[in-house]
Amino acid sequence: AGYSVGLMLFQASMQGFTAQYLGAGSQWWRSHALVVIIPLVLFCAVQFSSIFLRLPRAYPRLAPLIRMLSVGSLLLVFLTPFLDYSLLIRICTASIFPVCMVAIALGVHRWLNGYKPARYFVLAWSTFLLAVSYYSLAKFGLFERTDLSEYAVQVGALLESVLFAFALADNMNAQRKSFIHAQGKALELQRVANEQLEMRVEE
Repeated sequence: AGYSVGLMLFQASMQGFTAQYLGAGSQWWRSHALVVIIPLVLFCAVQFSSIFLRLPRAYPRLAPLIRMLSVGSLLLVFLTPFLDYSLLIRICTASIFPVCMVAIALGVHRWLNGYKPARYFVLAWSTFLLAVSYYSLAKFGLFERTDLSEYAVQVGALLESVLFAFALADNMNAQRKSFIHAQGKALELQRVANEQLEMRVEE
């Protein structure tokens, strides 16, 4: 939920809506909304990825990395009043790529290890990374700037949200199947135990 809200705020900030409607009376907020929201979105993304991929259980040794990414994202928010905007936006933009790459790498590894919900997770992050890359390269003049390039990040975030919805549905389906399987095994064990009890009573 936190990541979904963060994505909506991110898209709104790209269009200037957060500066216009949230804290419209603050000149500082109007000029710094984006560099506050991006780190918060990254923090939520790290937490979401950790929970969705079940990283604490699957890769307990990665706990320090997850904490580092989380703390680093929050640190950017706290440093916002003290750093120049041009420096902050470069740091925020540069931070998106390592977070995306780590999420994709962990998702691929979990997918290859049999965790099927990770397939939509990987596709979602890959789509967003491609969109951000296209937007950034167009800004640097490596691609022609068009309406598509200007709205690439928003489109990528929208597609990512849709794919994450599929990922969550797939995850819920996997959990349901796991619960049914565990319930079936429990019933089988109970049946065997009852049969053994009946045999002892007959003896």
